[in-house]
Amino acid sequence: MRLLCVAGASGTGKTTLLERLLDHLPTDRGRVALLKHTHHELDWHPPGKDSTRFWQAGAGVVVVVDPVQKASFTRATDDSNRPSARGAGGDGSDSLLQTRSLLDACSALPGSIEIVLAEGWTNSLAPKVWFAGGDRETLPFDQVPEVRAIISDPEGPILNAEGLENSGAEGTPPVYTRDDVAELAARIWDWAAPLSELREVAAASASTESRLASSS
Repeated sequence: MRLLCVAGASGTGKTTLLERLLDHLPTDRGRVALLKHTHHELDWHPPGKDSTRFWQAGAGVVVVVDPVQKASFTRATDDSNRPSARGAGGDGSDSLLQTRSLLDACSALPGSIEIVLAEGWTNSLAPKVWFAGGDRETLPFDQVPEVRAIISDPEGPILNAEGLENSGAEGTPPVYTRDDVAELAARIWDWAAPLSELREVAAASASTESRLASSS
């Protein structure tokens, strides 16, 4: 199972691109998982329903099955899914929390999944395609961990952390437009990381963070 994040400011076209990619990926759609990160608590528990009563009673996991789908609700066991007070561009602790959140979400996926495309998790240590532009609060690409490619408007500048246009400069990831769907789909397997590799990266990061904390 391999993982790639698609991240960037709201309204830049991330969801639309993910929808279009499903028609071009070199694998069956049933082997593709899409994950969505949100800072808002979702309300998927209709009042009075049996599943809601089980959830309100404190069950750790509630699974609802109908003739065509299955939904599983699992309680978060730590703060990894909660919004950081630092927001985007947070420190190493924030990156580690987001990485753990992402890995935790992937752990619930069936073994038949080949590729996981996750929308969000900007600060995680997972490889990602970064949507530039959108609004003034969008981070420069070189402040986002593990960017493999950039999506930008044809006329839009690619800014680095100094606010200077950096498109085509050495060290800049390849730049695509939202319509380069076939080219992006062909590269996803190269950019995506095996989950086992990401777990090792997270473990190493946690170890380093622990050593720094004990020495301070």
